[in-house]
Amino acid sequence: MITDPIAMNLFFVNLEGVRVIQIDDEAVVPEVHIELERRCRLSSLRVVAWVKDRHPVSLVDLTMADRKIVLVWNKRRFACRELACPTGT
Repeated sequence: MITDPIAMNLFFVNLEGVRVIQIDDEAVVPEVHIELERRCRLSSLRVVAWVKDRHPVSLVDLTMADRKIVLVWNKRRFACRELACPTGT
């Protein structure tokens, strides 16, 4: 498993705004775990939302350097802590 952040990000050159969390290359089909770097702002109150939970979404049948990989996107769900917020989640 690759855990060095520099090595992980070099693996995905030119993907601005994407953070590589983990690369598991010891599996039969290597898994690359990513998430978006941007923060979510709720426009109605101009507050930064907090991460309610994370839901992994797996994209299969991808190849990188002639190897099959699974890309796991840690999709974040946001919520607002302000009681007056009409958006909620």
